[in-house]
Parts: sequence; C-alpha cells; structure tokens
Amino acid sequence: MMLSVGMTLPAPAAAQAIERDANRTAVRPVPVAPLEQWLAMEEVLVGDEPIVVHLRIGYERPIVFPEPVSVQSRAPLPFTDVTLDAELVVFAPGGQLRGERLVFIGRNSAHRYELDVSASRYGSRVPIRLVRP
Repeated sequence: MMLSVGMTLPAPAAAQAIERDANRTAVRPVPVAPLEQWLAMEEVLVGDEPIVVHLRIGYERPIVFPEPVSVQSRAPLPFTDVTLDAELVVFAPGGQLRGERLVFIGRNSAHRYELDVSASRYGSRVPIRLVRP
C-alpha cells in the first residue's frame, strides 16, 4: 500500500498579493500617543506643610520641583539612591523607610520644600510634579 501526501502551493499571483499586503502594513508608521497622554504625573500643591512622599521599594520615583533646588538638610536614607539634577530629584529606594525628612531650597525663590519620605512595597511609582500656588 502506498501513501501519498498532496501539497498545494499558492499560485504566483496569490503569493505576490500576500507579499504586497505584508509590505504595505510594514511601511505604515505606527501611531504613538504623545508622552503627556500616557505618562501621568501626580500634581501636588506646595504649601507650608511637609509633602508626604511614599515610594515603592525597587522602583525609581521622580519629583519635579517648580524651580531648580539644592539640598538644605537630609536625613540618612538607608538603601536609597537620591539623584538631584536642577529641578528634578529621583528617589530609588532599595529598602523600607519610615518618615525621613528632607529639606530642599529653591535656588530662585529661596522657598523651603520639606519632604517626608517613606518607602514600602505598597508605595507609588507615579512621578510627582510640585506646583506652587
């Protein structure tokens, strides 16, 4: 007994149509939403009270100040990297923190920005933008 397997190949016209369709979709640019639409920032109004910042362990969380700042006083933040670049401060906690106080001074206005920083596995990763009234 002989078993034969039949195989049909697409006709050249059909193959060309498939290739043409693939090329057509590959050439089209993919629409990308602007950064502002998919990167949400939590806006926090700056007042006289300390700003509470709850970080998530293992993730960076940037804070954008309304002006360039410098550090006036800083509590030791164990297991946490802090990067300061003009008006941007980025926290990267590697361990748990409980209510550590940091004070930044605005270079233009001399405004005092006090932060109470904590970190846990339940903290937020959403960037913060500080807004002055």
